[in-house]
Amino acid sequence: MNKKLYILLSNTNLYSHFSQKNNSIMFINAPYIPFIYYPKFTPCFEANSYMIYLFKKNLSTFNGGTLLTYCIRISLLVRFISDHKNISNFSDLTDDHIYEFISFLKLRKITDSHIINIFKQSVDFLFFIADLYNLKYFIGFSSEFQIKLRRNSLNPSYYTHLSLPPTSPKNIINPISLVDIKKIRLFVSEIEDQALKFRNLCILDLLEFTGARRSEILNLRVENINNANLNSMNGNLPLLEILILKRRVGSNIRKIPIPQNLLNNLMRYIRQYRTKIMRKNLMQKHDFLFISHKNGDPLKSDTLTTYLNIWSKNSNIFPAIHAHQFRHRFITEKFKDLILQHKINNVDEFTKMLLSHEKIKQQVLQWTGHTNSSSLDVYIHIAISELTNLTDSIDQVQKNNSINYLKSNINDLINDFNNSKISENDFLEKIKYLVNE
Repeated sequence: MNKKLYILLSNTNLYSHFSQKNNSIMFINAPYIPFIYYPKFTPCFEANSYMIYLFKKNLSTFNGGTLLTYCIRISLLVRFISDHKNISNFSDLTDDHIYEFISFLKLRKITDSHIINIFKQSVDFLFFIADLYNLKYFIGFSSEFQIKLRRNSLNPSYYTHLSLPPTSPKNIINPISLVDIKKIRLFVSEIEDQALKFRNLCILDLLEFTGARRSEILNLRVENINNANLNSMNGNLPLLEILILKRRVGSNIRKIPIPQNLLNNLMRYIRQYRTKIMRKNLMQKHDFLFISHKNGDPLKSDTLTTYLNIWSKNSNIFPAIHAHQFRHRFITEKFKDLILQHKINNVDEFTKMLLSHEKIKQQVLQWTGHTNSSSLDVYIHIAISELTNLTDSIDQVQKNNSINYLKSNINDLINDFNNSKISENDFLEKIKYLVNE
């Protein structure tokens, strides 16, 4: 049996519309889009039509993105139908088959939370099929439908089904603690290979000080760093342009101010390490910032996840840290800064401030790359719960990022010196360089 029923296509031209003006068919390019097939490699027309439908709704697609996640979910329904002796088409599905489908998922040892997500995506797909074939009584909320859904008692806009396992409270992903950041940095700073150590510390710094997603950091180009450096040389605040990979329409670039020392380290990584590796691997012709030091390939998101698992294990951090926790920490710290600056005492006051100060709200959204301020509510609660002293000076708050970054660099140098990795002269020179920046 095939392990998966899909492949990820790149640079695919899709039909858009017929242009009367040009008297020709117009196409749109899909940089990435999943292609779904049955176990015998016959294309699944309905599933692929659904993928195109979702693509046109502007879901993220970089290296698959959200679109690939949805593809994986409905591919299980495709497999269920292909394995079932009494189902020839999706339109044959009945309420009894939904019970069988949920049992099919349980036999594959899929967790309850994933089963619920697969069900929701499959139902959306089946609604699409009902519309595609004009199946009036295929799926709905009364006894007259082949597939009978129920309204969610807590939220009427959501639907459920009697076959589903009970829902459990949603797990809140907490920000990485400052203690765990120090543990991870300490382990990485002890890596013997100086080039790898420097690269990995730069990645950790970007995770902590930009709030970018792992894929967004690994999508950074040398050009982005050079542009930030040029901006800095002109006497301006270093601004790093980050491509928002979860957005395909509107402005998909956000500019994040970064500490000058972080920019200096990124420039040093390019000059001292990356350039040499790329010269050794002449076949590599790309501009990605972070690369494999073995062959010059761009680093992949899964590789970073593997690194974080290893670093966590060796730092005695359980469960393992994942990249998104750095993003949660970044956003939480930004809210703490705002709360301190505006002397806010509770969540309600802060929410009102965001609603009434459009400029502030847009700044928060610019920092985070979110499109809806309501998605930031959880961070407001965490920020206020973490603050125990709301009278810190505004000036001190504004300097926190640069000071924290400088401290982390100095700690790394002290650790290297104590472990005889650098000489006393090198230690003093590098300290002088950091302090004078």
